[in-house]
Amino acid sequence: MDSAFAIKNSNIPVNSSIKSEYAENAEWNAVTARRVDEINGGIPDHYIVPEHVVKRDGIIITKASGVLSARELEIIELSATTLLMRIHSQEYTSVEVTTAYCKSAALAHQVVGS
Repeated sequence: MDSAFAIKNSNIPVNSSIKSEYAENAEWNAVTARRVDEINGGIPDHYIVPEHVVKRDGIIITKASGVLSARELEIIELSATTLLMRIHSQEYTSVEVTTAYCKSAALAHQVVGS
C-alpha cells in the first residue's frame, strides 16, 4: 500500500488513490459551502424566510413564506404564454414580473441550499 493513513475517526488504512479522492471531496465540499454562503448572502433581507418555514414539508414555500404578494403569486403561477399576453396587454409590467420571479428564485435558493 502507498502511504497508508487513517480516515478521520477510523483506524482503517487507505491507499493513496483513496486519500486523493477524499482530499478532492473535502475540497469540493469547502467550495460548495463557500458558494452557498455567497448565494445566500446575496439575497435581500426582506426576501429571507424564517428557518421554521424553510424546513416545513408538504407546503408550497412561495405561499407560506409571506414574501410574495397575492399579485406576485398569481404572476409566477401563470404559463409563459399567458404571462406574455398579460405583459403585452399591460396588465403586468416587466418590472412586476421580474420582481416576482426574483423573489421566487430567492426562496428556491433558501430551500434548496438549506
